[in-house]
Amino acid sequence: QNEIDNLRQEVRRARDEIKSCNEDKDQAEQDLESTCKALVDAGKECEERIQNAIVQERMNAKDIETRLEATSLREKDLVAEIDDLLCKKNEIAASLARSEERNSWYEEGHGLADAVRYQKKLEA
Repeated sequence: QNEIDNLRQEVRRARDEIKSCNEDKDQAEQDLESTCKALVDAGKECEERIQNAIVQERMNAKDIETRLEATSLREKDLVAEIDDLLCKKNEIAASLARSEERNSWYEEGHGLADAVRYQKKLEA
């Protein structure tokens, strides 16, 4: 009888220990499930942030490309305008040189060279 009681106590202790182990196992499984869910959620949030950053950077790059294109077009326009102005300046300079040469011939032909030199000396 004593041995049977001892065995029954051992069985009760074993059952209690099994019950405690099962409770620990259940809690560990719940903890693991919560941790896995948190990890998946964090991964999704991280991926979303990365995608948002990629979209933002693409928009920034597109904006910069647009501004660069506009600036390049403006630069081409300004270069063409400068070329046009240089052409006009050269035409005006050539016209002025022809006019001065014509005036000089006229002055020499009418004996005004000395008078013009004297007038320029006075103006200076």
